[in-house]
Amino acid sequence: MNEQELLQAIGKMLDQRLQSIQQDISTMKQDMSSMKQDIRDNRILIENNVMRDIHLIAEQHADIIERLNAIADYGETKGRVSTLEHVVQSHSEDIKELQKRIG
Repeated sequence: MNEQELLQAIGKMLDQRLQSIQQDISTMKQDMSSMKQDIRDNRILIENNVMRDIHLIAEQHADIIERLNAIADYGETKGRVSTLEHVVQSHSEDIKELQKRIG
């Protein structure tokens, strides 16, 4: 095999390897394009569904906090009413006792 034939054989081998590499690169580009579309789809899903759901949860959380505050106020009011009932009962007994002494 002379030098020219050897160079042609090497060139042919390099062309085959280059073609294989180009096919691999083409496949990778297609895969990347598909991945980019998947990422876009996921972003749209997050923006349309997940963010909406997060806002709904936040609104419900605010409603729950408001209700809990109302329940806390109710407990405080109930305690105050109970105290007032005892005071009124004590005063009523005192008034009856005074009325007995007067009358």
